[in-house]
Amino acid sequence: MNDLPDAVRICSVESYVDDTKLFLFCATNDNVNALSQIQQDLNRVAEWFCTNRLLINPQKVKFMLFGTR
Repeated sequence: MNDLPDAVRICSVESYVDDTKLFLFCATNDNVNALSQIQQDLNRVAEWFCTNRLLINPQKVKFMLFGTR
């Protein structure tokens, strides 16, 4: 698990035990580009899991979007 953050290129990564979060800060008018960047990093993480013969539990995967007025 120590090298999982190396698979992520765009987002910030925070890990604690077996819980990993990807963060990406973006401007409100840049949502489409931000979603594309997050998807790229999620694909890299999924590839890392496959390479290391680990499984992702899709029922525990969440996507949250926070914003301000």
